[in-house]
Amino acid sequence: ALWPIFAMFLTAMALVFVFTIVFGKFIDPTYPEKMKELSLQSSEKMMNSMGVSGDDLDKAMAGASESLDKQFSPTFAQAVQGFGIAAILYFIGALFFALIFKRSNPNPFAPINDEHVEVQ
Repeated sequence: ALWPIFAMFLTAMALVFVFTIVFGKFIDPTYPEKMKELSLQSSEKMMNSMGVSGDDLDKAMAGASESLDKQFSPTFAQAVQGFGIAAILYFIGALFFALIFKRSNPNPFAPINDEHVEVQ
C-alpha cells in the first residue's frame, strides 16, 4: 500500500508544482508581487501590534522583503531542493497512511480464517 499512496502524493505534488509555475509565469504574472505585498502588509501589522517600531521595524521589513523575493522567484536548484524535501516529507506521510490502510486486519479479536470448524 505504500508505493501507490506515495505515487499519488508525488503526482499531486508535481501537478501543483507545474500549475504554480504556469500560473505565476503565464496566467497572472503579477501574482507573486501581489502576494509579496500582502505578506509584507500583514507582517508589518503584526509587528506594530507587538510594539516593534522605528529601525527595528525597518530592518525586519527589509529582511522579510528579501526572504519573500527568494521565496517567490526561486532558482532551479532551490526548486529541485524544495521538491526533494517535500518528496521526503510526503514519503513519511505515505508511510503513516500505509500503516493505517495495510491489507491485514489489525483487529486482534478478528476471527482467524485458517481454522475450520466442522459442525456435525
